[in-house]
Amino acid sequence: MENYLLSRIAKRGTLLVSCLSLSIVFGQYQQSAKLTANVRESRAEFGTAVAINDQFLAVGASRETIAKGAVYIHRKNGSHWNFNQKITAPDGVEMAEFGGSLKFGNNFLVAAAGRADIDDIIRAGALYIYEPNSNNQWTFAQKLISSNPYNDGLLGVNPTSIAVDNNLIVAGAPGVDSWKGSVYIFEKVGNNWEETQKIDAPEGIEFGNFGIGVGISGSYLVIGASGVNSNAGKIYIYKKNDSGQWLLNQSIVSSENSPSFYFGNSVSMDGNELVVGAYAESDSGNISSAYIYKLDNNGNWVETQKIPSYESSEHTYFAWTCEMKNNQLLISSPHLYGQEPGRTLLYKKNSQNNWEFDQELTPQNDIAEDFYGWSIAMNDNEIIVGSARDNFDDNEENELNDAGSAYIFTSTDLATNESNLPKKDVKIYPNPAKDFINITSKQQINSVEILDQSGKRISESKELKINVSNLSKGIYILKIKFSNGSSSIQKLIKQ
Repeated sequence: MENYLLSRIAKRGTLLVSCLSLSIVFGQYQQSAKLTANVRESRAEFGTAVAINDQFLAVGASRETIAKGAVYIHRKNGSHWNFNQKITAPDGVEMAEFGGSLKFGNNFLVAAAGRADIDDIIRAGALYIYEPNSNNQWTFAQKLISSNPYNDGLLGVNPTSIAVDNNLIVAGAPGVDSWKGSVYIFEKVGNNWEETQKIDAPEGIEFGNFGIGVGISGSYLVIGASGVNSNAGKIYIYKKNDSGQWLLNQSIVSSENSPSFYFGNSVSMDGNELVVGAYAESDSGNISSAYIYKLDNNGNWVETQKIPSYESSEHTYFAWTCEMKNNQLLISSPHLYGQEPGRTLLYKKNSQNNWEFDQELTPQNDIAEDFYGWSIAMNDNEIIVGSARDNFDDNEENELNDAGSAYIFTSTDLATNESNLPKKDVKIYPNPAKDFINITSKQQINSVEILDQSGKRISESKELKINVSNLSKGIYILKIKFSNGSSSIQKLIKQ
């Protein structure tokens, strides 16, 4: 499946719960805005990539203007995000897909054009650096290309293929040399950016996709190669030495290590912890999962937790993208080419320092077939999720095929009640619960499943008052199925 998807990238281009009682909120996120391009265009795929920091957010529309691409920047004003400017590549050409990947760094924005030609080298890919001026406008600073560009190298092609840390950029080029892949390190030296290291795939396996996922934190760098070993996938961890060079420190396969698992498609590091996505094909017999690794006292990265996908009648692409930051873990499940709505799930640490499901980030409108969750980013108390194949504007009007959108969710610690809940929210009360829970919704509910944290189904009921007295104390997941075929994932706290 991944080779099929990646061939689509090469041929077509990169695309692109509230769980509470009536009086308690568990630091929940609610949708605060939906963004679309100020001048929308069919098949622009606004939301292909997203990035956010304290003052600005950026949304890529990589297929705009026959895939020249564009990036839309918004600036924060109080609690609102106002459109600031649109930027394009200074040498933009059709099919280059500028804006296919985005990251904010230390006073800069890097935007990838993963299919840009470099002279007569087709689809080698390029990076563009922008910096803010005194008027809060982002101006072009420098174009970065690899020291030895390849045909179909695809530098920075996916939202998962770029990572930044202070004044350092890591960019994967998974298509290099028949998809063996390479990764390039760029660092700012004085006022200019320079390539300081190229990392080739250690095993040099064709269609290994080395560099499809990259992550960095401090002196550690992780690189995913989701095509290795019949698409079982593998990650490679590098450590920076005293001379500033990145050396291979450890390689890891998943505990399943099964074909068509695509372990390493997305990776994210935060301090001494990392998450690795494996969006396994649904017909492979594997369950899409995210794996957590921690750095132990001996300097080894060890698996400490596995977070499985929820059940679905179609391929969920769970863990297609993952981001770990400031004790929050975000995992998307965009249901690519499926009919069910995509999902974005938030996990937080519990008292045992393990990740547990906290909330599903659910837009207020229908997102079926929208690729909701193709791209994700978070900063402090805000999360942005790209929905590159959404057809409607921010008022849910003016249908335009695959114009795209992005949703902003903001955390609030305020108490709430029915009057200020979004229309589609489900109410579960009491929550925490000892004996019974009641479930209400403005949509007709067909059934309610109770799952444990591993995703194992414990029970299913068609009643809206459910006896939970036999459950052990802890956190459970409710999967609520509606009569229109949609569903909602919620959290239940059993006392």
